[in-house]
Amino acid sequence: MADVTYRFHLNFPNCSGRAVQFKLLTESEQRAAQVAAAHAATKESIGLEVRLIEQREAIKRMLTHITEGPAQPPIDEKTPFKPLNQLEIERDFDALFSKYPKDVAVLAQLYTKFHELTLSEVTDIEGKLIPVSLG
Repeated sequence: MADVTYRFHLNFPNCSGRAVQFKLLTESEQRAAQVAAAHAATKESIGLEVRLIEQREAIKRMLTHITEGPAQPPIDEKTPFKPLNQLEIERDFDALFSKYPKDVAVLAQLYTKFHELTLSEVTDIEGKLIPVSLG
């Protein structure tokens, strides 16, 4: 299966106006974000803090391209995207997003939507379980 990527415009109130492209994470990339969050957390960190660190680490792994500044609609093949590598994202994440925390909040919600199982999905799966005897 080919890598799935999405582009969208952060043109909501209090967002940067940039356009970003992100990819869906593989299981190993998602695990790497979780492990990085565990290492970044302190003994005093509470669950929510670890969760926020995990989302931030996942966003860093999801982002593949970004516009230099606010983009003009429509976002299409003519939009001038700058490719990002992991080293650049690690180094520049705060500079890119510290003025626009809502950008990070939007990306965190997309991480959750695309990568995490919801209770209703589990309930759906549970309703389709087939009992099998082992004898």
